[in-house]
Amino acid sequence: MLATEVECASGREMGDALQGPQVVETKTAVLLAFAAIPLAEPEVNCQGNPSTPVTIELAQPLGVRTIHDGSYVPPKPLKPESE
Repeated sequence: MLATEVECASGREMGDALQGPQVVETKTAVLLAFAAIPLAEPEVNCQGNPSTPVTIELAQPLGVRTIHDGSYVPPKPLKPESE
């Protein structure tokens, strides 16, 4: 999957600032949550942030389960980029 920082980060690559994922698997869903350590610079600009590819190992095959962004309450279903 691709993880993209939401906050303004002056276009930086996340690298070691990317934290996670936290993964919770149920019979019907997989919840994923990431975080990014914010920049310590006093001024950042919002030029867009590059995505970081992340491989996630699941305990069981995904099958028909849906993937949700677990950083929201309630979790938001994720849609493939092709949709």
